[in-house]
Amino acid sequence: MPSALMTAPGMSIKKNGFGAGDLAQWFRSLPRKRKVPSSIPGTKKEWLYLHRNPIAQSTDGARTKISFSEGRHAWEVWWEGPVGTGAVIGIATKRAPMQCQGYVALLGSDNQSWGWNLVDNNLLHNGEVNGSFPQCNNAPNNSLRCGPGTDLVFSMAHRLPIRLLTWDVKDTLIRLRHPVGEQYAAKAQAHRLEVEATALGQAFGQVYKAQNHRFPTYGLSQGLTSRQWWQDVVLQTFHLAGVRDPQAVATIADQLYEDFSSPCTWQVLEGAETTLRRCRNRGLRLAVISNFDRRLEDVLVGLGLREHFDFVLTSEAAGWPKPDPRIFHKALQLAHTEPASATHIGDSYRCDYQGARAVGMHSFLVVGSEPLDPMIRDSVPKEHILPSLSHLLPALDQGSAPGP
Repeated sequence: MPSALMTAPGMSIKKNGFGAGDLAQWFRSLPRKRKVPSSIPGTKKEWLYLHRNPIAQSTDGARTKISFSEGRHAWEVWWEGPVGTGAVIGIATKRAPMQCQGYVALLGSDNQSWGWNLVDNNLLHNGEVNGSFPQCNNAPNNSLRCGPGTDLVFSMAHRLPIRLLTWDVKDTLIRLRHPVGEQYAAKAQAHRLEVEATALGQAFGQVYKAQNHRFPTYGLSQGLTSRQWWQDVVLQTFHLAGVRDPQAVATIADQLYEDFSSPCTWQVLEGAETTLRRCRNRGLRLAVISNFDRRLEDVLVGLGLREHFDFVLTSEAAGWPKPDPRIFHKALQLAHTEPASATHIGDSYRCDYQGARAVGMHSFLVVGSEPLDPMIRDSVPKEHILPSLSHLLPALDQGSAPGP
């Protein structure tokens, strides 16, 4: 919709934007021609003109090829300015309230035209069919602008259909069966080394943070492997906890590295497998974006989750950890998907929620049963917070993932 229509008389405004039904009712109430205020920089006049024409008279020639029935009307908007500033902005009928389509003059963030065909339920991109949307009662949403020479912004009724869901893994889909300190202590005891689990847990937290700062992304740029990186973490953790037997700890480190690639060390969170399966059944594509290392593939296979994902992208494989924008862009590239059609789900406010939205993706924050930090709670809309994974599909159905 042109920004000028935002203030047009009779247009109802909702908290999260315009509803498709609101748009349809407003369009149908208009006379065949209506003059509305314009806020387009560089235009000679201060008005836009809306026209309601039979579909066959549409200036968009491609529209006559879609076999619309008689009685449907095309709404067009035009203004004084460069050549090509006229554009069809929608179709309004009783059964199909608003067909949001645009060609030539309507451009998306990727400088390609976006369209939505409610007749055959297909999303069109640059004039080509780009796949159907499983929820046909939702209209698309995207910031569209007219062609070169103007700054008009078109904002559609709802969101572009979500086609891709990317997932964090640890503490979103799976978690450790036992705390790190307990697992380290149990392994040490098997080697006749007595050390408190609490001391190991506290030491691990300090060492892990320092190691990430000194050698980010498992030390790839410094020539390390993830195995070497983790072996060093284990050695430092035991040393900080008071163990002075590096030879014994080196053996423990090797065994722990293998243990943490075993499904026996992990458990699938409640509702995770069911949610993934239901998302797949809806025709959504699923992928992983995780700060895990190369062992993640084995873990997911062992837990029976790998089959749900088109691909698994770890920070070790990508070369960048979340929230670095490059790992999100890499995932979008692998999926051949635009950010506006993708949603990320994770438990980290900084790495998952903010990281995804910084590149134009939608995102949800999984909080579980733990109390949410007040500062985070105040900065994340309530509809973007998932108390559990079972809340995801209802949130998607309600359109609770507006643009960033």
